[in-house]
Amino acid sequence: PTPTVEVMTYKVGEKIVAGDVSITVTKFEISEGKDKVIPAEGNEWINVSMTIENTGETKQVVKSAETMLLKDAEGTSYEVTLTDKAANIGIDGTVNAGAKKTGWVGFEVKAGAKGLQLFYNASAFGGGEVLISLGE
Repeated sequence: PTPTVEVMTYKVGEKIVAGDVSITVTKFEISEGKDKVIPAEGNEWINVSMTIENTGETKQVVKSAETMLLKDAEGTSYEVTLTDKAANIGIDGTVNAGAKKTGWVGFEVKAGAKGLQLFYNASAFGGGEVLISLGE
């Protein structure tokens, strides 16, 4: 028999310890963009704000496109994309030992998508896979 890996589910505001980092999704916002920077017709942007704290002894590198997905209640997965907020204050980059970084990750989803969950593979930090429920 194959061992099953338990994926823990968290809520917005909960601190998640994943190896040498702690991750907290602080809020999410729905955006329709502005001016000429907008999602495709029938879609909307989901901007997720998070703080990553490096509690380890060495610097950590955050690469959202390689470690994060957004999933909806219908099972559709959405990859990281550049949105209005993520373009200006993204989460990607280096987090030095003992430091924190706060930024945004963006996704383009079908307008009105329900049951959104952020999937984060924190194995690069010595943690596991986590789901953060963004509510309805």
